[in-house]
Amino acid sequence: MVKFPKIDVVDILTLLVFGLYPFGQLIRFAGVHPLEVILLILGIANLFKSQPINLSSLHPFAGFLIVAMFSLFLSLSFFRVDQILVGAGYLARIIIIGAFYLYLKRITKDPEKKHHILSSLLISGVCLAVFGWIQYLFFPDLRFMKIFNWDDHYYRLVSTLFDPAFTAIIIVLAAIISLSLKKHVLFIFLLVSLLVTYSRSGYLSFALGSFYFFYHTHQIKKFIVLMLVLVLGLMILPTPGGEGVNLRRTNSIVQKIAESKISFTIFSQNPVFGIGFNNLCIAKVNLGVSSSQNHSCSGTDNSLLFVLTTTGIVGLMIFGHLVTQVYRQTASNTYGRVFKASVVAILVHSLFTNTLFYLWILVWLAVLVALSRTSVRDSSIQ
Repeated sequence: MVKFPKIDVVDILTLLVFGLYPFGQLIRFAGVHPLEVILLILGIANLFKSQPINLSSLHPFAGFLIVAMFSLFLSLSFFRVDQILVGAGYLARIIIIGAFYLYLKRITKDPEKKHHILSSLLISGVCLAVFGWIQYLFFPDLRFMKIFNWDDHYYRLVSTLFDPAFTAIIIVLAAIISLSLKKHVLFIFLLVSLLVTYSRSGYLSFALGSFYFFYHTHQIKKFIVLMLVLVLGLMILPTPGGEGVNLRRTNSIVQKIAESKISFTIFSQNPVFGIGFNNLCIAKVNLGVSSSQNHSCSGTDNSLLFVLTTTGIVGLMIFGHLVTQVYRQTASNTYGRVFKASVVAILVHSLFTNTLFYLWILVWLAVLVALSRTSVRDSSIQ
């Protein structure tokens, strides 16, 4: 009798997380992404493991979660229950990411598995860049996407996320991992891919993130050479036409300033605990400055301003404590350096868009946080 190998459904779901990741917005249905469903299943499956769950590692995260839930509850004093459902959905996503982190924390005790997961994350980022090149070469004109309430990009690598800025930061994060794993060919490919996003926030986050990495690995000369290559690449970038490929464009700056003014107006209404996490879209609709059909309705052009607006001064203080505690509890090994360099890149990028609360960034961070919580060293990637 033939014996078939035992299939571990949980392992298959874990692979699906990395497999579905590069498909971005292409596989979102009715506002729900399959990634969120799989993350939820993995989080629930983790609850039924025989080993006890160590909730102490979630202590800083729990503080922000409590404030976010409290701010959402308070918002019922000026929003209807049906109006805060979108915000409740965003809060549920944060909880799901936390459950996914606990699952990863359990399975990454094995150094070999940790290395495989980091490599899988890199492959996901590379695949997203590959999809970006397919889009750039065969579908460079995406101005028709305006009909579907997406930005109208022209000759920019936007990939499956339909946004060059978010695509750029994922490429930057993948490039940091490729540096750590010494995958030089992949690094060059990712660097060229980054260039054709024409994302200035992506360039800046790449420069500062890579600076952190090279500084802490005592390779400043390599960083200088890399910056010279980056500048040269920017000088020879093609400019096929359109505002998006003009690196001196000011229109986006004007829009970000206007968006910031709107956020401060909303914040001034409830400065202590904010308008509720994440009731930003309904607040904008009530002000008449956005439509609920707009894909950017629930976000801002600055993640810290997003926290301030939705959870108030209290929420921003707790969030700052969260970032500080997670940073301090990071191991001083390869995984820790990758995580810290990635955090630098993400924080820089989050000053220009709501990067920190973007689903693909949350998944990326959950993986890196789980990998970098232990001091176990894996000699294969030192």
